[in-house]
This record gives sequence, structure tokens and C-alpha cells, in this order.
Amino acid sequence: MLKIIRDSLLIEGRNSPRLLSDLAGLEQYIAESYNSRSFIELLQNADDAGARRFVILRDGQFLLIANDGRPFTKEDFESLCRSASSSKIRGSNIGYRGIGFKSVAGFAEKIHLISGQTEATFSRKRTAMELPEVTRVPLIRIPHELLNEERMQFEKPVDVLKEQGFKTIFIFTDLIVSSIESEFSLLDETSLLFLKNIIQIDIRTDTKTIINARREQKNNQTHTINLAGSNGATVWTILEQNGLSLAFIHDENGITRLNEQESVVHAFLPTYEATGLAVKINGDFSTDPSRTRIVFDERTTKITEYAAKSVINIISGALNNIDEKLYAQFLIPLIPFTD
Repeated sequence: MLKIIRDSLLIEGRNSPRLLSDLAGLEQYIAESYNSRSFIELLQNADDAGARRFVILRDGQFLLIANDGRPFTKEDFESLCRSASSSKIRGSNIGYRGIGFKSVAGFAEKIHLISGQTEATFSRKRTAMELPEVTRVPLIRIPHELLNEERMQFEKPVDVLKEQGFKTIFIFTDLIVSSIESEFSLLDETSLLFLKNIIQIDIRTDTKTIINARREQKNNQTHTINLAGSNGATVWTILEQNGLSLAFIHDENGITRLNEQESVVHAFLPTYEATGLAVKINGDFSTDPSRTRIVFDERTTKITEYAAKSVINIISGALNNIDEKLYAQFLIPLIPFTD
């Protein structure tokens, strides 16, 4: 599989050296646009692969990121190498553009992949040696054979991860330390709130951190999530209607208002857009390439209308439901931060 895909991409590179150089520029743009969101993109890809566990492990000069989801297929691997060729279907998966993985070019100079029977290395230096006629080459385009001398350097932590049931492992080398630290600072437990499959993130660096999510279904539209991480434990109630979710945080007395800084829109993963209400709102909103800003297109308008209807339904329920105390709790977080 590796040889077939590699040979095809090498032929394309030799026939269109200018295109390959342009792809290197695109890769750099993606890495800059995603700015400290690469871990979140890898988390999203793991969730789409059906993973339950996601681990980030710092081992000496290496950073290993692994998940226990479905190993790479031939189609998955070719999509990884190419740009905007994802086979994912929007609405069925979190990711669908096929460019998010290119963002990791912002914090590593070389990447190894071990997934099922697939083993490969991405290296600008080795690609440039194969294609000397190309002025600049992308990191993630031409896959190379994983060399035994390199494998031996990280074989021990990889074997441990495999024994623990992890199926797909990325090994990053020649790290850009400042970018890595920025990535760690942005990954928190609320990233698990609206994922479909992952229930545990294990971050093993100088200080070991484990983020867990425990879900409990109340009825067809309501479930609670208990999140536990380095910042403590939180309890959330999630209301779901028409493919849209509202997340209400709890305190010791029940549902309460979320602080304004954390009351952001999620497009499955958190964006920088404020909801204006003391809740989180999740839906299949359109976003810019960095997935941090909402794009107000026709799809976003439709999802926003669903959000408005959900709020109206909660207000209506508060007016008509016998359990006034319960619905009053839901109403309090829906008071806007500004008039």
C-alpha cells in the first residue's frame, strides 16, 4: 500500500513541481491558521475513527499521540497524504475538509505513523532528496518507509502503547517547543463535551493529567456528563434537539450560569465565538479553515434557527411544566449577558 501511494505521489511531484511547491505554501498557511489547534484536530480525527481513548505522551525528544480507534485504511492513508480529499461526510463526522492534519507541520519537522499494518515517515529532507527539482516541498505529502534505525529510537514507548490497546500512533520528532507548549495550554476537559466516542484523554508529560468523561442518559433528549481533569470536576446537563445541543453547567445546587468567557459556540470542538448566553451551544456550524470562527452561511443560519427554537421550547416548558424549580434552573442560564 505504501509503495503504491508513494510512487503515485512521486510521479505527480515530478510532473508538476510547481504544484508541489504551492502545496508547501498551503501547508504553511494551514499550520499558521490552525495556530495551536493541532491537538484538537488529532482528537477530532480519533473520534471520527471511533476511538474511546486518546493519549498524548512526551518521551524524551519524541511526542507520541495515539488513539484506540479504527486503524488506517488505504483510503484513509491516501487522504492523509493529499489535501482536501477526505472521504468523510459532513454531518456524520466532525471533520470533513481533509486539511486539518496538515496543521501539525507547525510543531514538528518529521512525523512517523504506525497504524495497523501501515507504517510510514513524513520528512521534508527525504522528500527534497527524492525531488531535487522542486524548490520547496511540503512535510505531509510524500510518505517514506519507516527506517529501522529510527524505529529503534521510539520502539519502547510504541510497544507500551500497543500493549495498552492503542491502534494508531503518531510519533513527532524535531519538535518546536514553543508551539507544543501552546498546544498543551489550549486542550481542556470541555473538548470532550460534544464528541461522539472519546471518553478519556490521557496527557503524560512532566505532570501526568487524565481527562475523563462519564455520560448518563436521562431520556431521548437529555443526558448528563461528568468531566474530570486537572482543573477539577464539573457536571453538565446536555439538551439535544434537531441535531443541536445546549450544555448547562452545574454547581452544588444544580444548573447554574456558565461564566461569559467559557460560554462559546462549539462546532463539535470549541470555537472562539461567544453564544451571548450563559451556556455552550453545539451544532454543525460552518467555520473558517481554523475552525475557530463561525461562518454565517446558509447552514449556520439554519442551525442558529434551531438554537432559537430550543430556547423557546425551554421557556415554554418553564411556563407549562409542573416542576417549576427544574425549568427555572434552565431559564437562568438563558438570560443574555448583554441586552
